[in-house]
Amino acid sequence: MESVRVIVENWPEKAPSLLAWAPTIIAIVAICSLFATIWMFHRGRKDAIKHQIMQNRKEALFGALEVIDHVYANSKFGGEPPVGPHAWDIQLARDSVNKMIVYCKAPKTTIELFNKAIGLHNPEVETAPEFSPKDLEEFRAQVCRELEMPELTYKDESCVWISTLPGGK
Repeated sequence: MESVRVIVENWPEKAPSLLAWAPTIIAIVAICSLFATIWMFHRGRKDAIKHQIMQNRKEALFGALEVIDHVYANSKFGGEPPVGPHAWDIQLARDSVNKMIVYCKAPKTTIELFNKAIGLHNPEVETAPEFSPKDLEEFRAQVCRELEMPELTYKDESCVWISTLPGGK
């Protein structure tokens, strides 16, 4: 308590020396403010870049899911004929693979699961592998991991029912 009384009593004579530090204190506060502004700007840019990468990754993965839909519509399953044979642009598959290579965190795993889901193989040296909706489920689970989403919990063993919707082709 005594030290507080001494400071208060000596304030008038110490005030000029404390005021001499005012420009230095103001400069330090200004510099700290500038650094904080720069840090927040760079943080915002980094977040914007991450958001754009995630958008591009999402586009690649959903393009790959669209390719799988085209392949499944044109494929025989369980001895049944294809549910919706149609021509589709192979460039969609090329674009999706290229984007997955560039934007995915684990492109090797993601593309291997994509290839497995569509039964991709070299017909000159390999026999056609079996593929099924189970492979699609594995790819969807990888899509969730790539998009930093919760693990996939939905499973539908009879997903081919979509092909029977009225007016669907």
